[in-house]
Amino acid sequence: MDPKKLARLQSFCEGELASEQLEQILATESSNETDKLLALAQYQLEQQKGLAKAIDQIRREQLNLDAIFQTTTKEVCQLIEAERVAVYRFTPNWDGHFVAEFVTPGWVKLVEPEVTKLWVDTNLQETQGGRYRNNETFAVDDIYNMGFHSCHVELLEQFQAKAYIIVPILIKDRLWGLLAAYQNSAPRHWHAAEVDLLAQIGEQFGIAVQQAELLADLQAEVTERQRIELSLRQAEHKYRDIFQNAAEGIFQATPDGRYLSANPALAEILGYASPAELLANLTDIGCQLYVDFNRRTEFISLMQKHKLVSEFESQVYRQDGSMIWISETARAVYDTNNILLYYEGFIEDITKRKQAEEDIHYALQKEKELSEFKSRFVTTTSHEFRTPLATILSSTELLRKYSHKLSEEQKLTKLQQIQLTVSHMTQLLNDVLLVGQAEAGKLECNLALLDLVQFCHDLVGEIQLTTSSHTIAFCSQEQRTMACMDEKLLRHIFSNLLSNAIKYSPQGGTVYFDLVCNQEAATFQVRDKGIGIPAADQVNLFDSFHRASNVGTIAGTGLGLAIVKKSVDSHGGKIAVNSEVGVGTTFIVTIPFNN
Repeated sequence: MDPKKLARLQSFCEGELASEQLEQILATESSNETDKLLALAQYQLEQQKGLAKAIDQIRREQLNLDAIFQTTTKEVCQLIEAERVAVYRFTPNWDGHFVAEFVTPGWVKLVEPEVTKLWVDTNLQETQGGRYRNNETFAVDDIYNMGFHSCHVELLEQFQAKAYIIVPILIKDRLWGLLAAYQNSAPRHWHAAEVDLLAQIGEQFGIAVQQAELLADLQAEVTERQRIELSLRQAEHKYRDIFQNAAEGIFQATPDGRYLSANPALAEILGYASPAELLANLTDIGCQLYVDFNRRTEFISLMQKHKLVSEFESQVYRQDGSMIWISETARAVYDTNNILLYYEGFIEDITKRKQAEEDIHYALQKEKELSEFKSRFVTTTSHEFRTPLATILSSTELLRKYSHKLSEEQKLTKLQQIQLTVSHMTQLLNDVLLVGQAEAGKLECNLALLDLVQFCHDLVGEIQLTTSSHTIAFCSQEQRTMACMDEKLLRHIFSNLLSNAIKYSPQGGTVYFDLVCNQEAATFQVRDKGIGIPAADQVNLFDSFHRASNVGTIAGTGLGLAIVKKSVDSHGGKIAVNSEVGVGTTFIVTIPFNN
């Protein structure tokens, strides 16, 4: 076929699979089939546009589940030309009901107002979601040709379904429900692109449901907190001490920002010797008291809206200019003609509490990170040390028992094995310590003037000595590039990246190492043709102790890329990865010169 025509067809398609399918079809095309293929490609393009539109709607309406489900089921139904698209929600005992659907005219409705009907699938109950718990999709072109049990076919016939696609709706790892597309009038062959489209919508539904659940929990918490606050205010108003002896600062203030009265506790909180001194000197609350003068405007706005403000927290200035945190609870007081007279309430110094909250939050976060790090450290090091320790033990046993039978060369070999093993264990410990320093924010970046080109040449030479089955090809546009960077951290970055490129290219070959500089930054690229990294693993690629799912028996600790990321971050740089399983991996590191 004409290459220009093929390129036009491919421009309509999204993804490699669609392009490959077009090429296979075009290999047997007839003269009048080209228009059909163009129409098919245009249809796939429209599907992609429709998918983007549906996802955008979900994200814009992500806290209104009913609107999301109603709008999106309709969009998807029209997009893939199905006859029904429905959302099914599981109950705790793994039966469930349809909560939303869009169905074309002439078919039975599964969702009706104020009617909830349970649909029981015994297989899903027994397996607690079955394949869908594992984020699998299921497409059936003809329910009568799948070998389903008769009771399952009868259930599907209640839906009037002849063919269907079902994808999971997951909230993290929890199966919330299912998204299904049905063809009722006849069997139908579902295309992979249609299954993928529905799966993406299901994933977005999961995110939307999670957001809605979080909002509901937050609203419940806020409601409960407001209820408790109201009870506390009522009890305190009834039983608190007299004005002069109250521990809290009590006040009356005009709407324009002038204190009418203040008790000794308030004067003490704000650093004045007496209430009289406070009243004489603090004449404009909005400008003199609040660190953020907009807080006074917010305070008045809340009063006008609710006639009450509870635990209004702000930073304020004391008389000496120091800053503290206070919490205000106040109400608006009106006369018999509903004219606002003043605000009255009490103020509490919460500086220590705010500092304690900050300290506790920081400590808990650090404790959590340390606990996770220790757990991963114990797991990894115990595994990684077992083999080298066994090697050392066996070598020392041989030397102890059979030293008199071994030649000097054999003894030297055993000693070298021990040395190499100890070196490996030392490197592992150094890696763990380096990651620990980075996690604690103690990784230092000592900048010094460095010739990047010479550095790269030297590093390539060192690593090339470690392999005879690979070639490292270094390329730079410059003969000499001087920059201020930390040579030690650069070694961590590129020795790990180059070593990984060699290690995960078990068939040998060439590893490409490129350096490109402009006025603002140096860009390094390490590229191999190895086993590649699965897309699912790329999200956590730089986490400590994380290893890709396809590494098999290739040795490693999962610390190398974590060290790389921390070292790049210390330079204020960025790292990106492009990888495809079975094709290879490219890491791109950009380090600014003005770091």
